[in-house]
Amino acid sequence: MHHCLRQASRLLSLRLRPRACLRKTPGKHRGVLVGAENPRDAGQDGAISHLQGILAALLVPSRCRHALPRPATGWTPLLSPPRPRQFLWHISLSQILVVGQIAISLLMLVAASLFVRTLANLQSVELGFNRENVLLFQLNARQGGHRDPEIAEFYGDLRNRLTTIPGVRQAGPAESSLIGGETQLPVNVPGMPPNQATRVLVVGPEFLSTMQVAMLAGRDIEERDRPGSQPVAVINERFARTNFGDQNPLGRHLILSKDGRPGRDMEIVGVFKNARYGGLREKIPPVVYIPYNQGYPQPNEMAYGLCTADDGRSARLR
Repeated sequence: MHHCLRQASRLLSLRLRPRACLRKTPGKHRGVLVGAENPRDAGQDGAISHLQGILAALLVPSRCRHALPRPATGWTPLLSPPRPRQFLWHISLSQILVVGQIAISLLMLVAASLFVRTLANLQSVELGFNRENVLLFQLNARQGGHRDPEIAEFYGDLRNRLTTIPGVRQAGPAESSLIGGETQLPVNVPGMPPNQATRVLVVGPEFLSTMQVAMLAGRDIEERDRPGSQPVAVINERFARTNFGDQNPLGRHLILSKDGRPGRDMEIVGVFKNARYGGLREKIPPVVYIPYNQGYPQPNEMAYGLCTADDGRSARLR
């Protein structure tokens, strides 16, 4: 391409020369360079000069165009050297800080709205138990030096002492709170394999009544359910539907296995309404409630629930 452009420039120089001529004029000077004799020749001269300038600019590589000298004939290369860009507006530090503060404020507003929405959703979750006027606390007697089988007596004596506090209507222990814990043990109806979805909660006397879980049939675990008596169990509504359908589960038996062998043969004495156990987002699983003092498993710690009276006496517990 550069070769063709050079040939075109050479032809223009030879065949289309400007029509200016050197004429002899009378006077002191022998010759003077003057323009064409008519306007048409002058126009052709200007067009040829500009065309030669364009060809010369195309022949020079782009990286060297900035070094082209301005010719004496007066024409200017069409491709001028690049100029540094100039910003039309400037951002000050104060403006950047204002924009940053607005962005952070919007982010905090969105986070706060999502948090409030989450709280509203949690308030609308059906727990299955009453969370009003209930005090919960955790206790680990093994860390205090208590060992089996004396630890079961310690937990029972502590419950009896808690019920004597003014303002306390009921007190019931459990291995963990309904929301905080989740234990899976192999429990099954005789003749049926264990259901992996079944959960077990080790509780003490009147725990479900303390948490005000609605009783559908039978009774709660009571003081008479102690070592040496008939092992018992209480189930929730989902466990009853899953394993017994429309049949009455009261008086039926459950097997709690230990190391692959039957560890406790329990009689179902009560059916309670479904209550949240293990989390708020998951579905309520089938749950079996068993006494903490009738053999395996022995709990290490207990969570006590205290149901307080809704009057001035409960202020002493705060």
